[in-house]
Amino acid sequence: MQKQKQERVLIAIFLLLIFGFSVTFWLLPKSSFSAEEKRALQPAPEFSAATVGDGTFASTVESYLSDHFPLRRELVGLHAYGSLICGNNGQNGIYFGKDGWLINKPVSVNPANFQQNLDSIKDFSQKEHLPAYLMAVPTTGFIMDDELPDAHEDYPDAQLLGEAKAKTEGAVQWVNLAGVLSSHSADAPLYYHTDHHWTSRGAYLAYDTFACDVGFHPMAQAAFRVRTSGGFYGTTYAKSGFWFTRPDTLEVWQNPNLTAKVEICEDGQQAKTSDNLFYWGQLKNEDQYPVFLNGNHSLVRLCNPNSSGKRLLIVKDSYANCLAPFLLAHYSQIDMVDLRYFRKTAASQLVKQDRLTSILFCYGLDDLVNDRNLSLLA
Repeated sequence: MQKQKQERVLIAIFLLLIFGFSVTFWLLPKSSFSAEEKRALQPAPEFSAATVGDGTFASTVESYLSDHFPLRRELVGLHAYGSLICGNNGQNGIYFGKDGWLINKPVSVNPANFQQNLDSIKDFSQKEHLPAYLMAVPTTGFIMDDELPDAHEDYPDAQLLGEAKAKTEGAVQWVNLAGVLSSHSADAPLYYHTDHHWTSRGAYLAYDTFACDVGFHPMAQAAFRVRTSGGFYGTTYAKSGFWFTRPDTLEVWQNPNLTAKVEICEDGQQAKTSDNLFYWGQLKNEDQYPVFLNGNHSLVRLCNPNSSGKRLLIVKDSYANCLAPFLLAHYSQIDMVDLRYFRKTAASQLVKQDRLTSILFCYGLDDLVNDRNLSLLA
């Protein structure tokens, strides 16, 4: 009899929880965006014969329930910290490092794709007959290895960077960042604790290194006006579930003597212009990193009317958004092409159209290895 009572109590509790969560799910307001995960949440599914027939309705319902489950944020965090306590680091591909560092696990390498990307860079550079440079940004885990947890996988950056240099030799000049960043990694943060990008200080070191390779004199650090913004949480925080991590302070290094014109072009849309390299309104948003050139776009054209006639093409991922404002002091025009979105015009046509005089490929190592859009260079 006692056992039956216990079983009934457990069943009642179980049914109460199911009923409670169901009622709560339907009563709670539904958000369209997750601040912690920095992504749009699944909207309510639309029922139709077509969506039921092709299976999208069922998958959409599943995503909708998952994204709006009551206490979802708390449960995601509980799972992340619970896994950590149980000895399972690397939640969602993120290491919980020392001193509040959240660091991407080592890149997974697709050798065939990596080779194709390097071939595309080499072929494009040889065809254009312009001075070309390859800047591959090492990962946070490789540079900040002292901040990794004691148990971690090895980072293959040295091997991959060496391979990239060797296989593009003769077509592009290699910009060696690994040694420079490693030698300055203890001086000040070169990457963000909660984001995979380099800081403005890290981008400045890359600018300084590139200047020496190209042959122009870089501006001194003291020449820049630094503006800071607290409460910055980036990509690694968004994926990790470690919600109690301290935020970063985002730094913007502004050249007070630079006159700039910015033109943002999306395929098929009218260009949007600005007189400022930095989009300060983005600092009020959940994702502050688009303060640099308003984030990623198909084509961003930067003009400096007070510079010489040199014109640079940057084929890039998001690392270049923080770098380009440093470079503009030395160019009259910089065209930044993001091949993830650039479709309307061939890059080779852009070179001729804008009379570009040199090329810089700027990619984080993860994207250089695994991005599938470099083959679109033409």
